[in-house]
Amino acid sequence: MIFGMELVAASEPEVSEFQSRKLLDAAEDQSGSRPKRLFIAREQTAEQLASVAESMNIKVVRMGRDELAPLTKEAIEGFAAHVSGGRLQ
Repeated sequence: MIFGMELVAASEPEVSEFQSRKLLDAAEDQSGSRPKRLFIAREQTAEQLASVAESMNIKVVRMGRDELAPLTKEAIEGFAAHVSGGRLQ
């Protein structure tokens, strides 16, 4: 399940440690338990997020974007609809 998102400025190389903790804490608050695994695309720079997750005893699994597509497709489409005002691209 996807429990949250964090917007990161395009000028930033990756999610900060603070944003990472905020995101993982929000996932725990929403689900009622700490996530067991965090899937991150191999192509994504996310060393801070991975480090914070590992410090919280969350297993980090790196996968290719194509492998993650079945897990992220609905969220990506929903976000696209949201930012486009509900219009399909």
